[in-house]
Amino acid sequence: MNTDKPRYMKYEEIREIAFKTYKSELNRNGNREYALSATIDKLQELGTEYKVQKRFIEGVKTEILFYHVYREELSLKPTTSNIDKYLHIDFVGTNPRTGERIFIDVTKAPELKLKKAANAEKWKKIYESLESLGLQGKYVIATYEPSNNSLELGPLFLPVHREGYPGFFIARLESLPVKDSFLSRLAVTVGVVYVVPRNGPDNHIYFESIDSEVVQEDIFEPYQPPTYDSLREAYHNRYFNNVDSEEQDFYNIPSFEEFVYNERYDIAYYYRKSLNVVLSAIFEYEYIVTDPRDGGGHWGHLMTWIHPIIQKRFKFTLGALFEEPGIWNLDFILTWW
Repeated sequence: MNTDKPRYMKYEEIREIAFKTYKSELNRNGNREYALSATIDKLQELGTEYKVQKRFIEGVKTEILFYHVYREELSLKPTTSNIDKYLHIDFVGTNPRTGERIFIDVTKAPELKLKKAANAEKWKKIYESLESLGLQGKYVIATYEPSNNSLELGPLFLPVHREGYPGFFIARLESLPVKDSFLSRLAVTVGVVYVVPRNGPDNHIYFESIDSEVVQEDIFEPYQPPTYDSLREAYHNRYFNNVDSEEQDFYNIPSFEEFVYNERYDIAYYYRKSLNVVLSAIFEYEYIVTDPRDGGGHWGHLMTWIHPIIQKRFKFTLGALFEEPGIWNLDFILTWW
């Protein structure tokens, strides 16, 4: 009887075997789905035959699935095990929007990476190491969840500033009145806000904005897409105006916030397809009523849409998005689950 204990297998070994399996199967028959299936089977086999931590198998599986889905779109090339281990770069790819080289760290748990303030210094050193090797490009955290059935808004990229600070792609929406008309156009500014983590009380991490980049500015024709006020009117017309009370299911009427959230998905989808930018959140510059008795309030920003992965992983308590209109500035608190 064989009493030998199974050999311990390192993460680097598992990763190397997985990518070799995927590439060999793909080259052998040209079928991507078969290559993926064979690789997943191989990972399960390794997990059975060797002493392997389950998180190693899951981590490599996430990388393989990411590679499988976005290999062609991002021109992905897996890094060597040493590059992955010491520089935390899983793939080198190309940004299809800018043509810029991107260095990608794939994770299913972005909150763990962003929670550690020390990561800023680590990410800054990664840039310094890349430059010492003569490599230029953008370092990004790719948040990808294989269990998410929808691939329309993936992967969620969190770009990293050269000084080591994480960033979020966001869109700012503002209604612009059309001269001599009752109509309004929607102005959209898409950009990146970089934040620096600050430690706060009660297990809170406070992120303060330090830099920003505007990616694109658009002004759409009236109702394409609708403004915030147009959505409010559409909501009341659909659920409360001229409705036969016998047919209306009042128990299943969504809140106005839910209604707007679903409508704003179209904007997130539009920029994923037209700009190759996956938004973390959408904000509307609107008048915020704080006293319903007299309509008192102030102009500010409402978060009306948030990426499902961010919504699942973080609980956002938002402060001011812009200290001044038109200035990219995001201050918020993340509560860790």
